[in-house]
Amino acid sequence: NLDIYTDSQGYAYTDIDLGGGGGGISPNLTVSLTVEGVPDGTNGQAIIDVLRKSDETLIQGFQFGETTPITDMHKEFNVQGVSNGETVFLKGWYNGNNSELLAEGQSNTFDWPPSGDIDLVLEKGTYSGPLKATVTVNGTNDSGSLSFRIFSPGTVITDELPDLINAVYGHDETVVYSSPPSNEKIEINDFLNGFAFDTYEYVVWYDVDLDEGFDPAVDPFSAGPLVLSSGQPAEINPVLNILPGPSINASNLMGLTPNEGEDLTISVDVTAHSSPLAGAVGSVSIIYYTGSGINGDHLCNSSTSGTYDCTIPGNDITNAGLAIGMNAFDEYGAVSSVGPYDVAVQFTSINITSVPAESYIMISIPANLSNASINGVVGDELGERDPKVW
Repeated sequence: NLDIYTDSQGYAYTDIDLGGGGGGISPNLTVSLTVEGVPDGTNGQAIIDVLRKSDETLIQGFQFGETTPITDMHKEFNVQGVSNGETVFLKGWYNGNNSELLAEGQSNTFDWPPSGDIDLVLEKGTYSGPLKATVTVNGTNDSGSLSFRIFSPGTVITDELPDLINAVYGHDETVVYSSPPSNEKIEINDFLNGFAFDTYEYVVWYDVDLDEGFDPAVDPFSAGPLVLSSGQPAEINPVLNILPGPSINASNLMGLTPNEGEDLTISVDVTAHSSPLAGAVGSVSIIYYTGSGINGDHLCNSSTSGTYDCTIPGNDITNAGLAIGMNAFDEYGAVSSVGPYDVAVQFTSINITSVPAESYIMISIPANLSNASINGVVGDELGERDPKVW
């Protein structure tokens, strides 16, 4: 009968007596094991293989559960099937509990039997291969090119916006698309070679201005995790959209009836968008257009948290007509806009010259009329005189 035990990670094992008389076989391989680059407290499986140097065939393998940190850990093994004088070496791996390769390494070669501990250092494996991406761009009809940036594991992308200057690697495509691509398959060779296996953060944007810089107001954007692991290609499938600007409650911009010549102050609620890529509100401005051709753009003041007071000066509140809107930028430069909304300016009198000429139709009759009165000319068509019509 065999006694079955479990180690601290829940893995089963048993002790096997391989015979040989007396007290059995003494350990003939001692290993000093170190695992680098794996966070402390990571449970996993250590695998150590003994291989011949001549043809790299496997002589014997060992596996056991451990938890990092692992530094100069002394392990003893009984190795069968190797002859004295043979040259051998060790290969090792440290896998996470989901079989993800976390670290790997190889010892120096040595002649059997070893005269002391064999040092085996396992380090994070490195990726070798392309980055494959399937990219779809939304939110614009403009031409542009694609730019890629990779950030260190644990990076919070909103901390990097909008400059994105701390990327550990970048690539700017030379292809200029005449219109935004959809399900465009891209393969970037040698992009990630030498990167340690880990989960990185990527960003991709569609560069409308072709300046290799990110403009949150006009460049569609995507961000997410990029997993580099052994035996798996590095693949991402980003869908790019314009970053959302702040949320504007436009209800107080509608149905306004200010008096001619008086300042118009409006309080509007503006808050950060709920998207995880959205930033805090950066600035809010009231924009307006008058019938006399004046375009205005004034910053609004934050009176209380989330509320902004916006003022249009009285000298722009005239009977020539008024339409208003609002722009709000977040801290990164993403913008939201609402409007235009017509404003019903209240006034007591109006001069014909103060109203745009295109609001009127002038009628002329190219003849000498026996009855040249206005009523005689247009009365049949327009009816009795009405101040709202003629």
